[in-house]
Amino acid sequence: MTKTGLGDTSINIVVAAAYATLVVIWATSPLMIVWSNDSLPPLFSGAVRLTVSLILGLGISALLKQRVEFNRPAVQSYFAASLGSFGAMLLTYHGAQFVPSGLMSVLFGVTPILTMVMGLYILQEPLPRPLGRAGIAVALCGLVALFAGKEDNGHFQLHGIASLLGASVLFSLSAVLLKKIDAGVAPFPTTIGALIVSTPAFWVLIYLTDSFVSPSLWSIKSQLGILHLSIFGSLVGWFAYYFILAKTSITAVSLVTLIVPMFAVWIGIVFNDETLSHSQSLASITILAGLAMFIAAKKRTKKSEEVEIDEVLKSDPAS
Repeated sequence: MTKTGLGDTSINIVVAAAYATLVVIWATSPLMIVWSNDSLPPLFSGAVRLTVSLILGLGISALLKQRVEFNRPAVQSYFAASLGSFGAMLLTYHGAQFVPSGLMSVLFGVTPILTMVMGLYILQEPLPRPLGRAGIAVALCGLVALFAGKEDNGHFQLHGIASLLGASVLFSLSAVLLKKIDAGVAPFPTTIGALIVSTPAFWVLIYLTDSFVSPSLWSIKSQLGILHLSIFGSLVGWFAYYFILAKTSITAVSLVTLIVPMFAVWIGIVFNDETLSHSQSLASITILAGLAMFIAAKKRTKKSEEVEIDEVLKSDPAS
C-alpha cells in the first residue's frame, strides 16, 4: 500500500503555491507584453526583458549557491528550454502587436494539445481517450473559426494569430524535449541556463536589424511592462513552470492554460480597454471547451491507471 506523510503534504502545498503563482503571472503577462511594446520594437523590449532577468538571476543564483552546470545533458536542456525563452518569445512579442492580450492567452491554451501530439512521437505517450480526441477536434474547429473570422484589420490579426500559434508550437516542443532529456537539473539553474542561451541571440538580432532604442524614449508603460516581465515573467514564472513540470506531469501543467485565459481576457478589458469581436469570442469559447474536454479525458486516464496500480498492490502478498 502507498503511504503519505507530512513530507508529501508539504510538497503538495508548495506545488499548489507554484500553480497559483503561475496562474497570476501568466494571466498578467500578455498585457505586460502589449505594454512593453508601447514605445519599443518587440525585438528590443524582449531583449531588455531577458537581459534584466539574466542579471538578476545570476545574482540570485550566486546568493543561493546554485551552480549552473555545463555538462552535456544540462546544456542540452538549456537549449531545449531556449525554444520557449527565445523562439516562442520572439514570435509572441511579434504577434502581440496585432492581437488583444486576452486572445493571446487563449491561443497559448492549445499548448497541452500540441504537447500531447508531440509526446506521441517523441515520448511514446499513449493516444488520448475518445473524449480527448473529440476535444482536439473541437479545439481545432475553434482555431479554424478564429482564422476565418472577418475583422476590420483582419490581415494583420491573422498574421498575429499565426505568430502566436507558432509560439505555442515551440513552447510545447520545449516542454516535451525537456522531459525527454531529463537532465536532472534543478528548475532555477534551468531558467538561468535558458537565459544564457537566449539573451545573446536576441542582441545579435537587434544588432542585425538596428532595433536599439535610447532609454530616454521608453514610455512608462514600456518600463512597467519590462520590469514586471523581467522579474515575474522570466524568473519567477519560468521557475514555477519548471518546478511544476519536474514535480508533476505535463498534463497537470496544462490545467494552468485552461484557467489563465479567463483571467487574461478580463484583465485586458479592464486595464487596456480591449475588446473581442463576436466571432473571436465564440472561437475562443470553442477552443477552451475543446481544451476542457481534452484535459478531462487525460485526468480520467490517469485515475484509471492509479486504480490499476492500487489493485496490483493489493493483490501482492508482499505489500
